[in-house]
Amino acid sequence: MKKIFEVNEVCPSCKGTGLYIGMGERDGAAVVCHTCKGTGCHAFKHEYEEFTEWKTSMKFKPGAENRICTCPSQWYQSADYSKKPDWEECIMCGGGGFSGCYHFSQKQKCLRRLTQS
Repeated sequence: MKKIFEVNEVCPSCKGTGLYIGMGERDGAAVVCHTCKGTGCHAFKHEYEEFTEWKTSMKFKPGAENRICTCPSQWYQSADYSKKPDWEECIMCGGGGFSGCYHFSQKQKCLRRLTQS
C-alpha cells in the first residue's frame, strides 16, 4: 500500500529567505528562488510503500539449505539468527570464517544434529 509523507520545510535552496544567491549573482545581488518561488517554504513530498513483511524469492526453512556447502551455523546466521546453533564446538573454530571450522568437512553430522534437536 502506497503512502505519502508531506511536510513544509525551510527551502533548502535559499535557506528560507526566498532569495537565491548562486555563482551567477555578484556584489550582493540575488534572484527569486526557483525552488520555493520566493516564499522561503518548500513543500517536501515523499511517496513510499509501507513495509509489511520481508519479501524474498527464497524461503528459509529447515531442509532448504545446501547441505553439501553449508553448515547449520552459516545457514541460520542469515536465514533466521534465532535458530543459529550455539554449540560449544562451533566456538572453537579456526580462522577463515565458517569454512575454517574444524568440523566443516563433517557438516552433514551437524545438520543431522540440528534436525534431531
